[in-house]
Amino acid sequence: MQCKLWVLALLCTTLNLSAQFVQGPDGFFYNLDGRLGQNINQISVSFLDIETNAANVGIANISVVAPKQSQQNSFSQNPALLARGLARWDAHLDFAPWLRNMEQGAPLLLDGGLVRTFGNRHAAGLRIRYFDLEGFQLGATEPFLNYEFSITGNYAYQISQKISLGVGLKYFDSAIQDIQPSAVLKPVRSIALDLGFHYQTEKEFTDGSKLHWNLGLAITNLGPKVSYVAHRAERLEYLPTALKAGTLFGWEKPLKNDRSLFLNVTYQASKLLTPSTQPFIDDNNDGVEDYRQFTALEGILKSFGDAPGGSKEEWWEITHRFGLESWMHWDKKFSTAVRGGCYYQHPYKGGQEYGTLGLSTKYQNLFLDLAYIYSIGKGATALDGTWVAGLGYRKVL
Repeated sequence: MQCKLWVLALLCTTLNLSAQFVQGPDGFFYNLDGRLGQNINQISVSFLDIETNAANVGIANISVVAPKQSQQNSFSQNPALLARGLARWDAHLDFAPWLRNMEQGAPLLLDGGLVRTFGNRHAAGLRIRYFDLEGFQLGATEPFLNYEFSITGNYAYQISQKISLGVGLKYFDSAIQDIQPSAVLKPVRSIALDLGFHYQTEKEFTDGSKLHWNLGLAITNLGPKVSYVAHRAERLEYLPTALKAGTLFGWEKPLKNDRSLFLNVTYQASKLLTPSTQPFIDDNNDGVEDYRQFTALEGILKSFGDAPGGSKEEWWEITHRFGLESWMHWDKKFSTAVRGGCYYQHPYKGGQEYGTLGLSTKYQNLFLDLAYIYSIGKGATALDGTWVAGLGYRKVL
């Protein structure tokens, strides 16, 4: 069934919402990352947590852990993945028409990056992302959201053959126009920090096959609170700071004629490190809900135990991603891959359920990645029908 008109609503002060939302034909509001706006943690600049690497999207946006043959994934959520013992430099560009079911024109996401290793232990990367939302209109009015932009510098160091650490510093700019005569809005410009850890080990058998186990941990988007509303300190909102943990089990099998087969099973769990939304609770009677008044650090600490429903609701806040990936190296020059994944979010915390499919091909130093997102189950997602394409180049030094 073709979707009806989607209406974008940003900073809708009458609803007391400060994050970025689209309204679907069902009347519900969705975050730009596709989450249904039920009892979800309120965040701002959700663009920072949108995954746009096509290889990652193909396995349900898993990118805190990755196999060696997908090292371009390291541009994304875990800077420690940059340094894993392979001397190289990578370049990539990914493109996605986002929320493409909107009849007023899909916004465009561009994501480009470079990685250069120095020896086998040090690596540095630069990533630039641009979210073009100029095409959005509210009814017959002029577009009111221009663009979002971020630039990230990453550094990683491989402590040993098994362990690497990484850090990333990003600057972002989210620019909007004044959508109401009474609203005094301003662009949001600030910085955020990413921290990453990666562990990898393998066991080789007498027939030449190998078993791989990888573990990745990351905290992303650590930074101060921000606001689109000028001269309103009480309207400061939390960045999408998140704790992410993932694991990978891989099997590598050498075949005849320089061929080899790789099979990878991956899982990732993520939790926003922001306070639970508790509207109308104002213990100090100052007219501002208590959950909005914490500092960014206080919000992180409280995020582990402040859900109104107790520990059960805290577990509901964890999102789950599962992925399968198969690489076939046909010879020393040509490789192909197929991917699939699924994403689950508790119905009370956004209710997204979607599947992903992905394809990759690599010839010599060039690679092409494609991915597609589709709804599954009863979970709603504004991302249904989204596709992502990526081009890249890798040179082993």
